Amino acid sequence: MAINRTNTASKERLLYTVIGDAVNVAARLETLTKEYPEYTILINDSTASAIADYHGIVLKSLGEIKVKGRQKSVEVYAVLDWKKEEILVVTSI
Repeated sequence: MAINRTNTASKERLLYTVIGDAVNVAARLETLTKEYPEYTILINDSTASAIADYHGIVLKSLGEIKVKGRQKSVEVYAVLDWKKEEILVVTSI
């Protein structure tokens, strides 16, 4: 997976854009949340694989979904729940 950074403006004003498959897929998943309003977080299969060892995360497969800009469908998962660890705050008196 390649991500390229390119300058899209003049020397006076540098404006950088990140272009790549990962960024494109992330943007498309964000757009899909409008079609699946019951799920606030959608991830693809590579992200699901990366977090598989975190046992507190509950995922639901939504199947393969065709997204704009890709020839191949993307396996999409909804994040249903995750373990919320309480943070103990200790203050001195």
